[in-house]
Amino acid sequence: MKKFTFIFTIIILGLVTMAQTPQGINYQAVARNVDGGPIINQDISVKISILAQSASGDVVYSEAHSVTTNNMGLFRLEIGNPGLVLTGTFEDIPWGVADYFIKLELDENSGTNYQLMGVSQLLSVPYSLNSGSLTLTDENGNAHNVSVDTSGNLFATIIWKCGLPITDNRDGQTYKPYK
Repeated sequence: MKKFTFIFTIIILGLVTMAQTPQGINYQAVARNVDGGPIINQDISVKISILAQSASGDVVYSEAHSVTTNNMGLFRLEIGNPGLVLTGTFEDIPWGVADYFIKLELDENSGTNYQLMGVSQLLSVPYSLNSGSLTLTDENGNAHNVSVDTSGNLFATIIWKCGLPITDNRDGQTYKPYK
């Protein structure tokens, strides 16, 4: 009975601790006025845009936030958990297929008269958001997108042994191992 209780407890703990990958990027910056001084203890509006390919690329996602700076002008927000989505859907950004840039615009009067503060390339950390999908290439060079189930259903997990083909249960198609 003790063995059963122990195993049951381990299984339940495993199910409880499984979670989906958070869809968001923590962001913090110091808000500065046109003279370069920090904007201290003030409500401001921030517009964040994700651009594809280059610093002047197409906007694939944008959102607006109302935040309050602290006594050093610092503000924090989570990109992807917005107050107001302006363009696109954060979860639909194909992180693994292009270079992405973040564009920051700010209105120190908490309105919508945004001033460009800068554009920076996103590097490795946001690309972990790509871990929810996988693209495999077959022997003919055709790309196949494979979605990773992050629903937390431990018992529905596919066990894929390295080097063996995998069959997609949805359509019965078998994929050879990636080499």
